Amino acid sequence: MGIYIKGMEMPTGGRILIIFPSGRVLEVSADATQDIFRETQAFPVPPHGRLGDLDELYKEAFKRSETKDGYYDCLDPVISCYTIEDAPTIIPAEPAEDGQ
Repeated sequence: MGIYIKGMEMPTGGRILIIFPSGRVLEVSADATQDIFRETQAFPVPPHGRLGDLDELYKEAFKRSETKDGYYDCLDPVISCYTIEDAPTIIPAEPAEDGQ
């Protein structure tokens, strides 16, 4: 299982993430001052297949469903398995571990 940290970019030089069991996340400075730059929330992500942008697939289906010359083809809005296969992966699959 992984985690998703809402609104968080990968920290850059001199910053540390502290993740509490409650899901509270603090991004702090790496030096002794411990200034807090940001506070957000982490969420567990259960095992899953590859994750992509469903909004982009919706836009593609909508574009295909527009009428052509006043006629509507019921197959135009279909998103095929090939369209899904070719869609970019945002987060790779994370299958369940054996024994869970």
